Amino acid sequence: MPFPLIRPRLRAAAAAAALAGVLCAPGAVLAQGSAPAVCTVRSQSEAVVVMTCEPRSDQALWRTAAAKACGQRLYCNVWIWDDVSKAPRKAPASDADLPKHVAAQAAAIWAHDTESFVSLRRVPGK
Repeated sequence: MPFPLIRPRLRAAAAAAALAGVLCAPGAVLAQGSAPAVCTVRSQSEAVVVMTCEPRSDQALWRTAAAKACGQRLYCNVWIWDDVSKAPRKAPASDADLPKHVAAQAAAIWAHDTESFVSLRRVPGK
């Protein structure tokens, strides 16, 4: 039994939380069939996930990968970069701790609590 000290009623929730931790571990989170992963979790904190995704892949796949990276956490924002060299190596504790020049390079953001996916476009000259 994996959670012997937990009351039986809570074992399912504990197992789900443990599984979410496995799904959110750094590494590939979404692949199509036997194809290479489309998105990779680079780092995560309690509330923020740093993810990189293939630049020309379908953004619907980005959304699915971001939701999977958050797992059971309600308050989880996934920042997505389509250029691994521009993504931070370590996820900040909160969105506010992400430097503005780094955030400006992101390609998209997923807000898990509202299930909102926002694609970011750079405005030339700004």
